[in-house]
Amino acid sequence: MRDEKVVAILGVGNKPDEYDEDDVKWIGIMADLAWDIVSKKIAEDE
Repeated sequence: MRDEKVVAILGVGNKPDEYDEDDVKWIGIMADLAWDIVSKKIAEDE
């Protein structure tokens, strides 16, 4: 979510165990990193 809009959807799966709060933390970190890369590319293209 950016500016109250959905800008991307990140899917994860195939973990043999249940997801926990640590997994949620790492997924959030990866999603933020991916968004940083995408937003920099969009800015370069503009």
